[in-house]
Amino acid sequence: MNEVLREEGYDVHYAHCGESGLAYLKENPVDLVLLDVMLPQADGIEVARQICAEFATPIIMLTALNDEATLLGGLQAGADHFMPKPFRVPELLARITA
Repeated sequence: MNEVLREEGYDVHYAHCGESGLAYLKENPVDLVLLDVMLPQADGIEVARQICAEFATPIIMLTALNDEATLLGGLQAGADHFMPKPFRVPELLARITA
């Protein structure tokens, strides 16, 4: 994913867990967050809530979980888009530019 986004001209910054992602955001404003629901050390939905509480950064949530409760939880947490895995790269790129 990082390689595809870089090839499209995006600067990509990767965080291995929600806590490090939040710490990065506090020091480095970004235009968009791609956020997985299943993260080590923190639930992606909770991380989305924290991002929305502190920043006005759009969020696209990605997940291998494809149930309604996860979808609604992500959207209610403040995600702008929700994409189940596996996703189509052209669709993700379209959502990024939307």
